[in-house]
Amino acid sequence: MSLAERIGAALVRPGDAFAASEKDRGRAGADAFVLMGLKLLCLQLPALVAAAWTILLIGPGMGFGQLLGALDQAWRVDVLLIFGATFVIAIGAGRRRDWSRDFDLAAVAWLPALAVAVAATLLSSIVGPTTWLRPAATVVALVWVAVHCALAIRVARRRA
Repeated sequence: MSLAERIGAALVRPGDAFAASEKDRGRAGADAFVLMGLKLLCLQLPALVAAAWTILLIGPGMGFGQLLGALDQAWRVDVLLIFGATFVIAIGAGRRRDWSRDFDLAAVAWLPALAVAVAATLLSSIVGPTTWLRPAATVVALVWVAVHCALAIRVARRRA
C-alpha cells in the first residue's frame, strides 16, 4: 500500500489499516513522522525561515529558541495524542502488549485527528475566524481517535 492508501484506509477502513500496521511493523510510525514533518512545513514555514535567518544573522541561541517554539506549536498536540494513544492501547492489550506494535497502532489511530485538523484549518481559511470551529474540531478529533483506539485494542488483544 502507498502512503495515500494507508491514510485513506485509516480514515475509511480502520480495521484494514490496523491489520496492515500489525503485518508491516514500523511503517505506520514512519508514516506519522513523515506526516508530522509535512504538517510542520505547511503550517510553520514562515517561522522556520525566520528561525534560520535568526541563527545566521543574530546567533544560534535566539534562533534555536524560535525553532523550538515552531516545533512545539506544530507538534505538541500530535505527540501527546500519539503517545497517549500508545499508552491506552498498551494497557488495553493486557498481556499481549508490545510497545512498538502498539505505537504503530496509535499512529494509525492518530490519523483522523490530523485529518480533522487539516479540514478545520482549511475551513477556517475559507470562512474566516470563528469561535466555534476549533472547539468543535477538537471534540470530533478526540472522539474519532477514541473510537480508533478501541478498535486498535481489539486488534492488539488478538495477537498471538
